[in-house]
Amino acid sequence: MRRFLSTMAVVALAAGVACTEGTSPNAQMARVTIQLTDGFGDFSAATVEIGAVVLIPADGPPITVTDNAGSFNLLDLQNGVTATLATLDVPAGQYLQLRLIVNGAEVTLADGMAFRDGSTSKTLKVPSGAQSGIKVLLFDEDDFGHDESMGTENSEERDGVTLGSGETIIVLDFDVARNFVLTGPKWEPTGVLFKPVIRAVVRDVAGSIAGTVTNAADASPAVGATVRATLLDSPVLPELQTAEATAVTDDAGAYKIWYLSPGTYEVSVDGSTVTPVTVTVGANEAITDVDFQLPS
Repeated sequence: MRRFLSTMAVVALAAGVACTEGTSPNAQMARVTIQLTDGFGDFSAATVEIGAVVLIPADGPPITVTDNAGSFNLLDLQNGVTATLATLDVPAGQYLQLRLIVNGAEVTLADGMAFRDGSTSKTLKVPSGAQSGIKVLLFDEDDFGHDESMGTENSEERDGVTLGSGETIIVLDFDVARNFVLTGPKWEPTGVLFKPVIRAVVRDVAGSIAGTVTNAADASPAVGATVRATLLDSPVLPELQTAEATAVTDDAGAYKIWYLSPGTYEVSVDGSTVTPVTVTVGANEAITDVDFQLPS
């Protein structure tokens, strides 16, 4: 089954969330793994400390997949690399949402950069919503883009994702460039804000978009250009939700945007007047040759 996950508004976790008790020993079990991946940013390190990861079934109490996922340098998780937050066998069935708690965050600027006060690292204030739990609603892709209730707060109207036999891997994209925002001039920033947004997808249906960006004048590679894919048939997105994914071109002007849920995307180059391209990504489909020439 093709499935889509999308992050939604933040809500507080109910007190006393714990593993489901009283599961029948004869109940069919399903294995779920939660993984973390990242994009790019103006930092040499961007570390997040993740606490609890909780699954909310359609029926029954919440299930804690882990209560201490650990600390991760997001810049180690680029170009399709992932880190596993937790794996757990859970009762098979429908699950409506996942909740992720962020306990802390710290960044170090890229080499040669410094904050106005002379420091190169900052420990960031974590927004209360991320501390109490980022709510990640789970969708059956058959309903995606067709459910008029999407974008509302009533998650009970959604089917969620069915976990059955075998393993389901959920990938959470914690894009550094979008989550950690420098304040003040880029060459001498005054600080950095933590604005958590998460994009999520079931890995076994995820596709990708790749191509090159060159300069039209001399066909030279456009190095360090940000290419953005925005899901066009997305529901209204509340706070801390994103339907966008980004990648930065390498020394050859090449880019690849990983872990895209099936759908139609507008692909563009940030800060350029080049015409965006509309691309449809199927389940497990790797789209290539989405190329751009930047005007002089």
